[in-house]
Amino acid sequence: MALTQGEALNRESKYNEAGAAFRNAANIKADGPGSPQTQILSMELLQGMDQFYSGDYTSATQHLETYASESTERQPLAHFYLGASKLARFFLTGSEDASLRQEALNDLKVAKQAGFKITGQDVSPKILQVYKELAF
Repeated sequence: MALTQGEALNRESKYNEAGAAFRNAANIKADGPGSPQTQILSMELLQGMDQFYSGDYTSATQHLETYASESTERQPLAHFYLGASKLARFFLTGSEDASLRQEALNDLKVAKQAGFKITGQDVSPKILQVYKELAF
């Protein structure tokens, strides 16, 4: 029941609610049918990307860090958006925190080394320029 509810909420892009439903299913049986633990992590990735596009870079970073640390799938995608979120925060804060910029570059390098490609209309041209100029 909780797993089915989570899947329905996910289709509606209600990631907070879907994550809660998947956590409920995982509490019942973590390795149960439908892989609720995997679904929870997928919600972290989707929620992180949703927060990125909503301009909430701090929340995006939290969700994407959770996903990147607990899942081995879709790592290039997660690291790209993690780096992009940190770089956006760096730019928005007046480029004051050099360590935040370095963290962003490290995440972006992981994505680039894995061959991750992004289209220009999806992300700020400023972030895309940094990504294109990265050497590894």
